[in-house]
Amino acid sequence: MSQLGTLLLGSWRMISWTYEVLVSGEVRDAFGKNPRGVITYAADGRVMVLVLSEDRITPNDLVPTPDEKIGLYDSMFAYAGTYSVEDDRLFTILT
Repeated sequence: MSQLGTLLLGSWRMISWTYEVLVSGEVRDAFGKNPRGVITYAADGRVMVLVLSEDRITPNDLVPTPDEKIGLYDSMFAYAGTYSVEDDRLFTILT
């Protein structure tokens, strides 16, 4: 495993997530100014990501209402897959 691959191993907490609108050049926050998220890189080449919006709701009961389900779904981003490191580049393959 490369030095970069070794340094990536473990879990990392997200502190911000921004993106740029190419047409206007405007930079926006994804999931608010303080999203909560974790990305985990495992030695076997697997990666897992979970990001929650800063204003994610908490359901009132164990089983969310239909409106709460929509809010919960719309306020998260998650994926799992595999990754590889080549030189100074990280490649993720979603599964």
